[in-house]
Amino acid sequence: MSTEFAIVIAVIGLIATILSIVLAVVTLSRNKRQDDTDVKSRLTRIETDIIYIRENLDKRGQWEASIEERVRALERSSVKTT
Repeated sequence: MSTEFAIVIAVIGLIATILSIVLAVVTLSRNKRQDDTDVKSRLTRIETDIIYIRENLDKRGQWEASIEERVRALERSSVKTT
């Protein structure tokens, strides 16, 4: 009777060990997928911010060029009138 009991306990222990390993692998893969999703989301936000900054810098450059052209035109007109 004690030998059979020892075998049953050993089998239960083996099954529990295998199930815990499987559960750990599943949990790690799920966490990795979630981490990958978070990283992709952050990268997308960063790329969007960079595009926004570039567009605003381009607009500012155009605005500065427009101001410079106006100043030159104003200087030309003031030189012609004097």
